[in-house]
Amino acid sequence: MLSLTIVSVKQMTSLIFAKDALDPFLLKTAVIRRGFRAEFDGRTSDGTILWKEIRPAVLELLKGEKRPEYFKLVFLTAPEATEKLVEKSGFTDCPVTSFSLNFTYQNDSLSLTTGVAYEGFTLSKTAEKAWDNAVLRFLEKNAVPVRETDA
Repeated sequence: MLSLTIVSVKQMTSLIFAKDALDPFLLKTAVIRRGFRAEFDGRTSDGTILWKEIRPAVLELLKGEKRPEYFKLVFLTAPEATEKLVEKSGFTDCPVTSFSLNFTYQNDSLSLTTGVAYEGFTLSKTAEKAWDNAVLRFLEKNAVPVRETDA
């Protein structure tokens, strides 16, 4: 699991809200506080909604001169992407349900935490390390500076 502070909030929020960089991800949940509270539950009767389907509505809530007081976004990899990363990592100990990105913005600071959901218990960190490395490559490719958050 990575716990990072995003150094360039503007760069990362542009990737999240204005560009299609995270569009292949599923939205698990989104919470926004900006003088009001808005909450999106990404679960639907058909499964989970793609970020690209809800992103315009979330972006509309965030538009304006003032920054939001707080937001939290939890993204999950789609089943195909999860399967592909598990295969690539060689992890076979326990089925992986999904990989997650958890963004939290508050007090003018944006943090990112990664996670892995397993169907059972494992001591292996193989899948977690593969996901963390993929996230770090994504951030580097998109020129998003980060620093590790002190635990």
